[in-house]
Amino acid sequence: GLFTKLGDIGTLKGKVPTGVTAGILRLLRYGSRAQLEALAELAGKEEGFDDAGLTLEARKRLQRVLEKAHKAGKVTEEEVLDGVLELGVAHMWMHEWNQCSECYKRAKE
Repeated sequence: GLFTKLGDIGTLKGKVPTGVTAGILRLLRYGSRAQLEALAELAGKEEGFDDAGLTLEARKRLQRVLEKAHKAGKVTEEEVLDGVLELGVAHMWMHEWNQCSECYKRAKE
């Protein structure tokens, strides 16, 4: 499932989730496409974590990964535009209407 895709994101030490926090930050910086997609899904409303900020950050990083992969010919333009739409939804969830609108305009082109 999605947790398997994330890999080892750390452990809880007592009541301080420093290991998990560091693991999530590491994923946001160095995570693969599969890991970032899993993180965005788990942080979203449908999976129950309901963390708008984390979802947005995961979608932003995932979009950069998709753009880079597209330039290298590894993903299609459709995959990039799907990512743009998902990023727009994440901006909408954070009430960032200008960024949301920019994403939808780009996807429409």
